Amino acid sequence: MVRNVDLRSSFRCAVAPEDGAGQLKINGKLHDCRVTDTSSEGFGILIGRKMGCTVTHRSRLVLFYRNEKWEVTKLWEFQDNDREIAIGLARVRELSKLKSPVSLGLNLMPRISANTDPSFLVALLLALMLTCLCLPGIGDNLGTAPKVRSGVNSMLDYVKETFN
Repeated sequence: MVRNVDLRSSFRCAVAPEDGAGQLKINGKLHDCRVTDTSSEGFGILIGRKMGCTVTHRSRLVLFYRNEKWEVTKLWEFQDNDREIAIGLARVRELSKLKSPVSLGLNLMPRISANTDPSFLVALLLALMLTCLCLPGIGDNLGTAPKVRSGVNSMLDYVKETFN
């Protein structure tokens, strides 16, 4: 069986009335509206009839919705009742400012993941071995404790000489 092709430009997702609060800037003036549906290409909104009648295809429109700012153009209009007009808006470009992280020191630190980086496991294994060799009981029985102590002392002496 052949399936008919749907020629709509995009799939529209309905927005719950409690989540649809937005504002539409029409030629520089903000007006409250309610976003009824969204898609990858645009929005459907409900706006008061008086304000909706002023929207033309040439109007400069900016939609503020969910911390986003979009420049939009009018595609279609539908008047269902005397109070509100449904308007279809197409996205032109996003005007939202991107927030970049400001932390100075944290961006310079290497990103080490214990799940994917094998060098983390090697460093952990070396630290465990060094700790075992330095322990009083194990290190003394193996004869490594005096050698590890002298190595650590020589490194500390070198650091002291460097900073003095």
